[in-house]
Amino acid sequence: MVERLTIFLMLTAVLAGGVLVWLWNGGGAADPLASQLQTVGAAMVVPGPTAPVRISAADGVLAEGTWSIGADRLRVRVTSDLGAAESTALATEEKALILNLFEDHQVPYPGALSNTLQCPDALHPVDIEPRGSAVFLLGLYANDRYAFGGCAEDLVQFRATVAAYYDLAHRALVRLEYFEPKAGEAAPHGPDALRSFHWTPG
Repeated sequence: MVERLTIFLMLTAVLAGGVLVWLWNGGGAADPLASQLQTVGAAMVVPGPTAPVRISAADGVLAEGTWSIGADRLRVRVTSDLGAAESTALATEEKALILNLFEDHQVPYPGALSNTLQCPDALHPVDIEPRGSAVFLLGLYANDRYAFGGCAEDLVQFRATVAAYYDLAHRALVRLEYFEPKAGEAAPHGPDALRSFHWTPG
């Protein structure tokens, strides 16, 4: 009995020591997304731990990456060494390209009822009130390949939130795309996650 109690106390002491070391070192390893965003002087809050899917970081500085957050996905693209006018033009072009996917288009064959392909209003992108240094913030839908432009309910699998942020001090434009299952919770994570993006001093 005494021997078992001694072993139990020793194991408890070892476990407690391990927890203290973990806490002393800041609670373990930094989240992979947080670590990569630090390389471009940025940070954001997402609704859970992240796991890298694909990362491109030239010279240790994030250029592009995709992370999973449970069933959700976050895609980040960074364009560096941009002036204010260049970044505004690039962000405006990117938003226009997305919106153009949902414009009425001529069908490649004559239709009995119409010669144009129209996207239902419910699937059109909507502007979301931006925050901070956001150039734009959009809510829309994406297909099972995380691509925009699907104009049929049975084609869209994800709710998406897209944003662009620019900072003159960092001379960088960061474009963010957050995807979550369409059949998920009533309140999407994307808008809050992308609104939390901010530049860090340095």
